[in-house]
Amino acid sequence: VDNKLKKDCGFSGVSSLYCMTGSCFTNRGGKMEKKIVKVKRKEGQLLGLDVSKDEGKDPWVLVSSIDSGAVQEYNSKLPGDSEERIKVGDAIAKVDGVDGKDIVGALKRKGAKDVELQIRRTHLPSYLSWIRSSARPGPVESVLTAPGFKRWSAVTSQLSGVGLGLWLLSGYPVASLPGYYFSLSAAVAFKVTRCCHDEKVPAGVAHCYRGVTDEPQIILEK
Repeated sequence: VDNKLKKDCGFSGVSSLYCMTGSCFTNRGGKMEKKIVKVKRKEGQLLGLDVSKDEGKDPWVLVSSIDSGAVQEYNSKLPGDSEERIKVGDAIAKVDGVDGKDIVGALKRKGAKDVELQIRRTHLPSYLSWIRSSARPGPVESVLTAPGFKRWSAVTSQLSGVGLGLWLLSGYPVASLPGYYFSLSAAVAFKVTRCCHDEKVPAGVAHCYRGVTDEPQIILEK
């Protein structure tokens, strides 16, 4: 494979087994979108954010609910599907430049001002937001948001659709769907989307890699 067509999926010292299984399907997972939002707070008004606190060196807080207050008023002025709205499940990294253990205190202030919130937002689809229990991404979220896992899911879904059509024509019992058609689709998708490992490469060249053009539709066309 031309080195220019290789996309690095590993790290220094990664084993061939982990490269082709774990690393390929978790690499770059858990990344969060960074947003800066300014909320106008009136004198004596709370932001109205209920948060849960993460423990750590620089803890963030997770928005668990939005009550009456400045944030609710801010959201009400935006379309329901606006990405600028502050949402339950968002993580707050800074409030007016304040971070760490002082975030919670900064959220409770009532002075009139435009409050700047630095938000981190997950790339999980909204219907999976319930799995978030902390402000920083956990292992499950990291896997579900990894590009490699998304490629595998997309290819599995498309192959399963073909398998379902074949099953309808086959006359086999329903029990054969998960055991044969869907399992086989998942296995084939794993085979064609997993990373490759090559220890015999010069310095500066990825030894755990996938093709840069290996997107679902191109994979299936191959």
